Amino acid sequence: MLVPSSQSNSSPLQNQHYHLNKYHCLKPGVPLQKTTLTARKAREKMSDWGPVFVAVMLFILLTPGLLIQVPGHQRFIEFGNFKTSGVSILVHSIVYFALSCIFLLAVGVHIAARDGYGRHKNRRKNYTDFIATKMVDWGPVLIGVVLFVVLTPGLLFQIPGNSKQVEFGSLKTNGMAIAVHTLIFFAVYSILILAAHVHIYTG
Repeated sequence: MLVPSSQSNSSPLQNQHYHLNKYHCLKPGVPLQKTTLTARKAREKMSDWGPVFVAVMLFILLTPGLLIQVPGHQRFIEFGNFKTSGVSILVHSIVYFALSCIFLLAVGVHIAARDGYGRHKNRRKNYTDFIATKMVDWGPVLIGVVLFVVLTPGLLFQIPGNSKQVEFGSLKTNGMAIAVHTLIFFAVYSILILAAHVHIYTG
């Protein structure tokens, strides 16, 4: 397809935007794989803090022993006991996975931040084109679940501990440890999702 002469002197960014629109029209002869790859590149030009925000909030709210523990040590539901157990971590991990799927995959919570790539209107258009594709990114969900299990205070380790600076497998926690583990969760999750761009696409 020939580009009109009025667009021949346009900038490379405008040409890229033109090709993005053409690919996403899904006209005959345009490969779907090329459409998907182009949309993926456009998506990576924006910083989406939505998964990070959702993951950190769920980590804080669902950490066993802080607000709630299911099941508890004495009752089925206990509040603010700062204790945990293997069964409660399993239950809370399942709840974390379910809520992550709802917010990130079904609802699609996105917080797009500006970056240094081109004009904001073009980035917004590229981001909308990516969301319009039928690919499902399980990366933020699965990474969040794994980090939730590994970084739950009291399961593998706890910083700081109740009696020592670092404790292993104590199955107890405290407010300071939850704050420290939340910061670690935020840092590792942000690096994997925003910096390393770890994605698991299906569909």
